[in-house]
Amino acid sequence: MLNSLIEIPQPARYKIEELFKDKNFVVPVYQRKYSWNQQEIDDLWNDMSDLLDETRDNHFFGPIVTFRNNLKNQQEVIDGQQRMTTSQIFLAVLRDISKSMLRENTNLSDDSRDDLRDINRIITKLIRGENGQPDSLMVQQTTELRKETPLQEYFHAIVHGGPKNLPQKDDAIRNMDMAYSVLKKSVESLLKTKIHTIERIDLLSTLVDAFLDHFYVIMVSAPTQTDAFIIFETLNSRGKDLKASDIIKNHLMSMLQHDLDKADHDWQIIEDKLDGDSDRITRFIRAYWASKKSLVTEASLYRSLSKELNTARGAQQFLTDLIELVNVYDVLENPLKNKNNKMYFANHLVTEEIDILSRLHVSLYHPIVLALCLKKKNEIDTAKILKKVINVFIRHRTIINDGTNKLEPAFANIAQRIYKEELVTVTDINNILTAELLKTDSEILASWSVLSKDGGQRGQKKWTLVYLLSEIYQNISDFNYYDSAFIEDKYELVHIGNDSEVQEDMINRIGNWTIIEKGFKYSETDSKTERIIKLQKSHLTVNKQISGYLTKNEWNNEAIETRQKEYAKHITQLW
Repeated sequence: MLNSLIEIPQPARYKIEELFKDKNFVVPVYQRKYSWNQQEIDDLWNDMSDLLDETRDNHFFGPIVTFRNNLKNQQEVIDGQQRMTTSQIFLAVLRDISKSMLRENTNLSDDSRDDLRDINRIITKLIRGENGQPDSLMVQQTTELRKETPLQEYFHAIVHGGPKNLPQKDDAIRNMDMAYSVLKKSVESLLKTKIHTIERIDLLSTLVDAFLDHFYVIMVSAPTQTDAFIIFETLNSRGKDLKASDIIKNHLMSMLQHDLDKADHDWQIIEDKLDGDSDRITRFIRAYWASKKSLVTEASLYRSLSKELNTARGAQQFLTDLIELVNVYDVLENPLKNKNNKMYFANHLVTEEIDILSRLHVSLYHPIVLALCLKKKNEIDTAKILKKVINVFIRHRTIINDGTNKLEPAFANIAQRIYKEELVTVTDINNILTAELLKTDSEILASWSVLSKDGGQRGQKKWTLVYLLSEIYQNISDFNYYDSAFIEDKYELVHIGNDSEVQEDMINRIGNWTIIEKGFKYSETDSKTERIIKLQKSHLTVNKQISGYLTKNEWNNEAIETRQKEYAKHITQLW
């Protein structure tokens, strides 16, 4: 049994100069692109400053995990490409500054010129990639499915000082450009602290030496891709540097090593649709997993998933499902983002309901919609189920103000029962939602009688109150609220009475709120006469009725309570 164990690769300590001296690194096609932002670049520079200030002797730059591909004489970077890419960019900055100093200072001594030439010579050997030599680091690998590599072309231009004229549309390209610019400005600012050129050259030499000889990494070079994937997962599954989606992608690739190009192509479809945003991809995978298997936290997502996905067939089915669902998930998060999202559902009621839930910042129900899509449920049924979801949320959270701890697992459980076909018809599903989650009429009526809302000019608070009032107004008149109040955003929330007419604790009661056309510029600080005129001009029947109370000087605490009780007659029908 013990003889079957694989040989564990021994970690090796490398200074930056040793790391790039004679190794050819390549970032495999399935790895995420360069993503360091200015904060991480600033952190690197601060670490470098500590070395120059002699507050520390050496700096550990982090771990690197590679697969040693002996057939291609390459080290495939499984973990650590962000640090390695930044290292090469920093080397290019140091080389370019040394070249500039050599070119601009024609009266240098031979020793100073030799020092600058030495910097150029050393860094050129570490970067390589000229005169037929392979690059010491290739950040974007070519494949049959990905023959053009603009990121690698741009990176090559940066580290070799060539023209960088590619359109900077890619986030990774912008990040590389930012890293180069920030590091170059940092070095130039440091050198300006010295008055004389010879002092600046000495400081530059010290900086180069500090980075090459006192920054170090620990590298684990695994003999197989499988070993490298396992080491990567072990190092990162409990860490905070990577999102769950990044670890999950690595796991899927390890399961699909027989066709990494296709696996990467499939993942790219998902990534492109969700804007390459690791947080969005993680949320998507979590919602999908909750719709089929189990609801877990983001921190536990990889662990739960990796236990189930342990075959190539399972991994491929997982990717196939994600590709099938990624468009609808984008609609769930951004229902009105573009024409495709607006028109994704032929039944406009589905889009309206998703938009309302999105404005109320409700995402707990996403697994239900994903399960319905996986089971190819028709849109009429989907609209009916979403209406019930809204009813549950409005009663549970908006009116009674209970927490959502119960809703999320319950929605996930219902989604899984839909997927397993334990719940098949819309009646089955809505009956379960009603029985398990819908608050009773007596509960919501008791809460409604004293319900207050803060309102707001934007965001969840605004849309919650606009939705409550609009639904009620539509129920008691012919006001069709969705297009005008939501899509066109024609109305604003206003208090009817001010603090001179009602008590402070009554100002935010539902009964003291209304919506009115934005063009009227209604304000509670307006005189009563001005408010009456604006309410009378409103095309909403409700506002004309309210103006009558103000005209008779009858808008007070009792009027608010009366109005709130009148609206209570509608809420059990609406929700």
